[in-house]
Amino acid sequence: RSDRGQSRQHLELRSGPREHSLRLLLRSPRRHVLERTGAHRRRPADLPTYFNTILHENFIVATEARSHPVTAELVDPYFRDHDIYSLLDYIIHENFKPIGVICCENAGGLRRWREEDVSYLRQMSTLISFRLKRS
Repeated sequence: RSDRGQSRQHLELRSGPREHSLRLLLRSPRRHVLERTGAHRRRPADLPTYFNTILHENFIVATEARSHPVTAELVDPYFRDHDIYSLLDYIIHENFKPIGVICCENAGGLRRWREEDVSYLRQMSTLISFRLKRS
């Protein structure tokens, strides 16, 4: 299975003392959902490999996310509940402090992320971080 399924993208930003996530789900070109999360928030203590990697590398590319050593912590229940097979994440900074992640997920099948996908997400992360720095 490759390059099948449906792509999901979301942007998670943490803010305030309670660190609630604000998630923008981009489900299709015309359908976007903005939701505030708290209970489903991913915590560093719960996902040490994932968070250590993204904080040091700034991004994660996992075509086979369910068996990838960095993203395996997300399989139960997140990947199974949302039928996610592939993941591409890039970190967002505010004043050089990590505050969020742009997440691209593929549900229903594997997606082989191209270099263009990684480059585009890196550019988006840089633009968002730059804009937050100026705010």
